[in-house]
Amino acid sequence: MDIARTSGRTSWSRSCSAACITLSCLVWLCSAAVVHAAGGAERLNINLASAAELAQSLPGIGPVKASRIVEHRQISGAFETIEALIDVKGIGPGTLNKLRDLITVGVELESRAEAREAMVTDSVRRVIARAKEP
Repeated sequence: MDIARTSGRTSWSRSCSAACITLSCLVWLCSAAVVHAAGGAERLNINLASAAELAQSLPGIGPVKASRIVEHRQISGAFETIEALIDVKGIGPGTLNKLRDLITVGVELESRAEAREAMVTDSVRRVIARAKEP
């Protein structure tokens, strides 16, 4: 009889531990959407933020545009650059300029995009140099 009670408590204890770990992970993931920039200002990671976080945190972004951002991210994958946000319906150059200092796509993706851009620029320079050769 005591063994059954003990194993029941152990099972309940394990379930509670698993629930606490899951809850801790969810809290961590939600807080990871906000990134502190070098100047101390917070930037919202548009690759991690929920539609509610986007709508509440960004000027000019309401529930409709926020859901379009999340939908675009789900269909096309993570935004590699801040400028890629312009591909979302309803976000134009003006909105993008207002958001530029408030958002991020994450350091890793920005670095990857910069590296890719540098490679393309270097390739273009080589092609131009070859074309100028006699």
